[in-house]
Amino acid sequence: MSSNNSISKGFFWKLLERFGVQGTQFVLQIILARLLVSDSYGYEINKIISTLSSGRFELKEATLYTAFKRLEDAGYITSYWGNSGAGARRRYYTITPDGREASYRLLLEWKETKEIMDKLLITEETI
Repeated sequence: MSSNNSISKGFFWKLLERFGVQGTQFVLQIILARLLVSDSYGYEINKIISTLSSGRFELKEATLYTAFKRLEDAGYITSYWGNSGAGARRRYYTITPDGREASYRLLLEWKETKEIMDKLLITEETI
């Protein structure tokens, strides 16, 4: 079963890379959704994504920080330096009111798209 997970992960991410903008929107949507829950930093967000997806999805560091930059430039998130405790200082990200609105709009679009795709992808094997 683990070989299927690695195949799915590789195939899925290759599709995202191939289709560019759609893949980028997917990543941005995931980050905004995580920041709706609480402020966070890059490593923690990636760890949560990995945990919630049972290890099937992980973002490359470059992808994650490029997405943070795009979201910040769009005014959807802001960042601040967290208090340094026992470890290195961390840059935390927080969602803005515009980011909340964008996240909710993206979620509605995702639900509509999923509903359509569920109907379109029905095959004899899924019936």
